[in-house]
Amino acid sequence: MNKPCVLLTGIGGFIGQNVAEYLTNCGIEVVGVYHNNIPSCRIKKKFSCDLSRDDFESYLGTETIDAIIHFAGQMRGDKICDYLDNTIGSSRKLIEYAERTKVNTFIYISSISVYGETVSQVNESSDIINPNDYGITKYLCERLLQDAHINRRIVIRLPRTLGKGCDLSYPWLPKVTDQLLKNEDVYYTNPELLYNNILYVDDLSKFLLHLLLEKLTGFEQFVLGAKDKKKIIDILNNASAKGVAHRITPLLLHHFFYLSPSSQELHINRVMVL
Repeated sequence: MNKPCVLLTGIGGFIGQNVAEYLTNCGIEVVGVYHNNIPSCRIKKKFSCDLSRDDFESYLGTETIDAIIHFAGQMRGDKICDYLDNTIGSSRKLIEYAERTKVNTFIYISSISVYGETVSQVNESSDIINPNDYGITKYLCERLLQDAHINRRIVIRLPRTLGKGCDLSYPWLPKVTDQLLKNEDVYYTNPELLYNNILYVDDLSKFLLHLLLEKLTGFEQFVLGAKDKKKIIDILNNASAKGVAHRITPLLLHHFFYLSPSSQELHINRVMVL
């Protein structure tokens, strides 16, 4: 089976670096794009580029790209124009390039932030309720891809993603783990709440490889998360059972949202067939 050449954006970030290295180790030719953060992943072809402003095609030369995995985008900003330029602008340029050069597969990495103020389980058909600027622009990029003239178009809405190199100050679980290791106080909410709003980066990498090698067409959208839900208090007790001294204190009630079990089982099953 001929393996595709993949243009992978955002390799300066934690998730992009891990995915780039995994795909390379699996024999996929990866051309990586980063902006400010110099990646540590060991891939032969990579270049620095501001996708929203630079002519990224000049860096590619005569390289034939079979698939694009687009991680890059504005994570935080004070102005909506930051999101419009760095998220929507860069995505639109890549989609137009993919249409013009007949790229077969375009995978857009979105976020469960598109759901906004949801306080219950979510799946691919859940309502979107008052998302923030980040969630709105992610959703608009999803729609741009859905309407594009590309053979295979895939949107993946990610939850909190953990793994080698992730930021221990964010999100919740790495932050708590870091606090326990430092023997700091840990505060929690909703001890009985079932939580699965999380994904391991290696599982994401396996899923992406599976999608790249599938011979399908059309548009697909996925919400990813852990297959099994665990209570918040059980997660904390499991972490503290590793011999780390700590003090765990409950706070006032606060809602998290979790992902639909049927949705996760579908995706985990698709990964498991590899």
